Amino acid sequence: SHCPGPLAAGRAGLLVRRLCEAEEAGVEAGDALMATGAVAALVVAMRAFPGSVEAQIGCIDGLSFLVGTFWFDRLNEVAKTGAIGEILAAVQHHPKDPRMQARGLRALASYGRWPEHVKEVAGLDPVTVLRCARGAMEAHTGHAEAA
Repeated sequence: SHCPGPLAAGRAGLLVRRLCEAEEAGVEAGDALMATGAVAALVVAMRAFPGSVEAQIGCIDGLSFLVGTFWFDRLNEVAKTGAIGEILAAVQHHPKDPRMQARGLRALASYGRWPEHVKEVAGLDPVTVLRCARGAMEAHTGHAEAA
């Protein structure tokens, strides 16, 4: 079977973002994407192209907008797929890229507000998440691209 490249993976994430941003159909589009496995597909793309900053950023944007303002309703699905672990891995894999760090940190920022049972489903160590966030902030203080 044909496997798309990292550019296609990144574009898929950005397409998910655009669908969720649409004023008229954003909520419905997000619900339909959630129901048809978009989160799992984005996680697979992240795992397939860990070395591609563009693929990682596109997929993180897609995941972030899927969760969006309906994060509590959609959070369990995101936690079950391992999406947050993939975002953490992307941040750790690309420590020198300010765009990657900024996108990843924005996505990880909500982790602190998650209910405990959802954190358990995600299976992440909160100390690791905080260390990663702190390291990225220290490394990229003052970078305009990371703002």
